Amino acid sequence: MEEALAHLDQAVQCLQQEILRLRRQGIRAGAIESYPRGERTYYNYTYYEAGKPIRRYLPLKQKAQAEAEIQRGRQVEQLEEAIALLEQIRVLIQA
Repeated sequence: MEEALAHLDQAVQCLQQEILRLRRQGIRAGAIESYPRGERTYYNYTYYEAGKPIRRYLPLKQKAQAEAEIQRGRQVEQLEEAIALLEQIRVLIQA
């Protein structure tokens, strides 16, 4: 049982290191959507100032970078969910 807990701890540690690596490369939440004008695209990231939603616009040349950051953000979310599941398994094993 202690061996299983050690393996779970090691797995959680590896996932946390991967999350840190992805965060260092840069992450975003949101999605890329086309803007009505063809030569532009906008990054549909909504944040709020004084209760008012604000969107952030990006030129087309930044689309690839933004898409990569969004993909890394999704990967981080999935890894965080996996860590939560491993922590639940750890609690069940200890019980």
